[in-house]
Amino acid sequence: MTERGQHLVEERGPLLRVRDLRVHFAEQPRPAVDGLSLELAPGEVLALVGESGSGKSVTARSLLGLLPGTATVAGSVRWQVAGVPDREWVGATESQWRQVRGRCAAMVFQEPQTALNPVRTVGWQLAEAVRAHTRTDRRSARRRAVELLDLVGIPEPGRRVDSFPHQLSGGQKQRVVIALALAQQPAALVADEPTTALDVTVQRDILQLLADLRDRLGTAVLLITHSMGVVASLADRVQVVHDGRHVETGGVHELFDRPQQPYTRLLLSSVPRLPTTSDAGAPAPAAAVDTRAVDPREVVVEADGLDVEYPGRFGRASTPVLHDVTFAVRAGEVLGVVGESGSGKSTLTRVVLGQLPALRGEVRVGGQRLAGLSSQELRRVRRGIGVVQQDPASSLDPRLSVADCVAEPLQLHRWGGPALVRGRVAELLESVSLPRAVASRLPHELSGGQRQRVAVARALALRPSLLVADEPTSALDVTVQASVLALLARLQAEQGFACLFVSHDLAVVHQVSDRVLVLRHGRVVEQGDSGSVLTRPVTGYARELVDAVPVPDPRHRLVGR
Repeated sequence: MTERGQHLVEERGPLLRVRDLRVHFAEQPRPAVDGLSLELAPGEVLALVGESGSGKSVTARSLLGLLPGTATVAGSVRWQVAGVPDREWVGATESQWRQVRGRCAAMVFQEPQTALNPVRTVGWQLAEAVRAHTRTDRRSARRRAVELLDLVGIPEPGRRVDSFPHQLSGGQKQRVVIALALAQQPAALVADEPTTALDVTVQRDILQLLADLRDRLGTAVLLITHSMGVVASLADRVQVVHDGRHVETGGVHELFDRPQQPYTRLLLSSVPRLPTTSDAGAPAPAAAVDTRAVDPREVVVEADGLDVEYPGRFGRASTPVLHDVTFAVRAGEVLGVVGESGSGKSTLTRVVLGQLPALRGEVRVGGQRLAGLSSQELRRVRRGIGVVQQDPASSLDPRLSVADCVAEPLQLHRWGGPALVRGRVAELLESVSLPRAVASRLPHELSGGQRQRVAVARALALRPSLLVADEPTSALDVTVQASVLALLARLQAEQGFACLFVSHDLAVVHQVSDRVLVLRHGRVVEQGDSGSVLTRPVTGYARELVDAVPVPDPRHRLVGR
């Protein structure tokens, strides 16, 4: 615990005390939270970490009475906040919980796009949050909304107060969500994966904002996350949970340096890391644009001078998305594509898949120029391309069994008869280390890691020469992510396909990629060997991306006290 937090605990006790919390959902065989206890001191950042299904978010919602009616809660939750009754909150009514929400604590949700109302201005939403708990006229509420936007670092708050969510960047939307949480000046923020959906530079800024709020306002933070880099950057103490149970608690330095439990050691060892300059030796500096000669016989996919625009609507001008993009990927090679949201990464994959035409330049897949192909010719080209999407839950048909999901591309391209297809599906599931019993299950009956393995099996069903992986591990926990990355590496070594690997996680890209292409505003700003680009970047933008990566070591914090 921090010295400040320890002093306040000794002076007037913890801000929050949870004892033997148990949460059970109807029709679930085991409790979601099983005997968890924790304390949060004023001005302290406590990180609650663990994999999906460990009970982190359920615990967070139980502290504010936000669980659904199917949940049965037992144990003790007590808040020590001036103006709020000192009582047992487990079993409280909805009207009683309203005394806790906004005053004791407020939630900061993971995805700002869904947390904000798209048809109301951010000022209206902030004013409503202010008026929900206080008797305030509209003019005063609007003035307070401007103050809140200024507090969380939104530029020109007097103008932005009239903006709609879609007119703000991802980082600005998350700042608005934090401003909403601060509307009633809560003693604590419960931040549930507040940076998971953000780019590394925006993530760094949000972590700095949370640290500033802690220091300026004395706001405590219960940080729910599975990112050990985020934990190391911000937390004072860490509590590890697994299957709803407590595993280990300690100061952030103590836990990272001397983890006591095997599960904690597994979490830490599974985190991908960017090497330091000393780790990487002394590779030659990367060229801003890699101009190495490439053997054309080995090239699987290449782009030359690629320009792409999105046409304007209602007489508006077109929007340039990609400009003069040139690259090549050879058989057995992984090209990592990195950059912030809006840099053109996903657009690039759509062009390679033939889903979006190029305005100028050209793309070749397997030596075949995509421009001008008929739908039948394009279908033949796509047979040689496998795709792994970001979210396997949405990319797999929920009505089909796993076997039918994997068989889809085989049937679509008339690969063989039913017996051959069944045999190929069994072979594919075995190749991705899934048991035969999985074949008859539906996607929702599998874990996130298992679903992504099914997605990989389906992508490789037709033995493609190119695999396009668009953020394939961003929705996965670190241990599951490590296993999926190891799976992709093994399959590529066995099958020799080329891979276009899109991600905003530079540590993951370094782990899997041979070469890296850095995009900014649709332009290639740097390209070269991954060891060079990600340890000795030449351009300022690439260096900024590398410097913003949260390091899973509290001695190298991105944000400070």
